[in-house]
Amino acid sequence: MLSEERVKLMTKMAAYEKKQGTKDFKISAYFRNDYAGLNVIGTLIWVTIGYIVVIALAGVTMLDVLLANLKFQMIVVLGGGIILGYVVTLIIYGIISSEIYKRRHDDARERVKQYSRELSALKRLYKKEKR
Repeated sequence: MLSEERVKLMTKMAAYEKKQGTKDFKISAYFRNDYAGLNVIGTLIWVTIGYIVVIALAGVTMLDVLLANLKFQMIVVLGGGIILGYVVTLIIYGIISSEIYKRRHDDARERVKQYSRELSALKRLYKKEKR
């Protein structure tokens, strides 16, 4: 005999598994700092690629101005500015992405814990029904 409470719980759990569960299970398989660190490294790699593209486009756009005023001091200042901007950009993106991925892990972990509690409740309902 099917219990209405059990069917509702099973439907809710199946919807979670189909919608978000597979992603949450993968995320919660990692330790929090490992998940965040791995994704921060990926983010920093993409930020580096983006920064190089932006600097290259800016260099090509301003090529005539750069060649007209080409002096050693300007090269040093421009190079220092580019490097400083890169480091600041990496630090900002690193901090922000770390917080985002840690929060994502915490949220996924909480949803997986809730799923586990519902699984335990379903098990209790089965045991209760057998008696």
